[in-house]
Amino acid sequence: MWVDRDGQPVETVIENENIFGYPRLSPDGTRVALNIRGPDVWILDLERGTETRLTEEGSNVYPIWDVDGEHVTYTASSSTARFDLFSRPADLSGPVQPRVVSERSKNAGSWSPRDGTLMYMQGGPDTRRDIWVLPEGGEPRLFLQTPFSEGAPRRSPDGRWVAYVSDQPGELRVFVRPFEGGDQVIPVSTGAGGEVVWSRDGTELFYREGPRMMSVSVTDGAALTLGNPQVLFEGTFATDLTGPGVIPSYDVSLDGQRFLMVTRNASDDEVVVVQHGFEELKRLVPIN
Repeated sequence: MWVDRDGQPVETVIENENIFGYPRLSPDGTRVALNIRGPDVWILDLERGTETRLTEEGSNVYPIWDVDGEHVTYTASSSTARFDLFSRPADLSGPVQPRVVSERSKNAGSWSPRDGTLMYMQGGPDTRRDIWVLPEGGEPRLFLQTPFSEGAPRRSPDGRWVAYVSDQPGELRVFVRPFEGGDQVIPVSTGAGGEVVWSRDGTELFYREGPRMMSVSVTDGAALTLGNPQVLFEGTFATDLTGPGVIPSYDVSLDGQRFLMVTRNASDDEVVVVQHGFEELKRLVPIN
């Protein structure tokens, strides 16, 4: 559902007991890609109220929109149980195409409209999780590798900065660093934080701190200046199912005044016992 900046409900977009999460608004704000059933990637047309299933087999998770607004990139399992990146036209007018296929599992982070670059996170043999870049028409290259775990890279709208999460401080927190021209690291969250999203105009960074939605003002001049984190609202909305809060399970409207959140009715609460649950989570969530 849509909620305002105080966390108050504005509009229900879809009611479905099989929603997995991770809604992503298209660049023009008229459609939503998200995980439903299976999990699979579906496309919701917000203007017409229609639902289209984008993926058909296997585990397909964490969709993001390509720069053109006509294709969706997502993480999919292969026959080797590895997770790679693929894309498909949102209107099903073309086949599934591989984006990044390699020996290690990976998750898509964001496309940059500035230069058509894809950023993604990929597991490393010794470094747990690193950030990689796929330039338009080029080959993948390493962007950030440390002894710690980094992930969820999100380019700023002007392309100059990358927001991401890292457990370097001993807990998962949000940071910003330049996309080019230096190794400066700027802390965003003052404590634990994850699921970071830029506003479409680049003047705010949003992230989750447990059940709280946080906002940090951004001034991008000769240097990047960040305000103090502010609590916008708190609620029992769905969070990243990977556990540590890496991948955003919400999105922000084009004007930054509403949040697309996943929620559920209190009457739906139940206890479910899953045998071999950790093995299934590792299969579905390629974070290493």
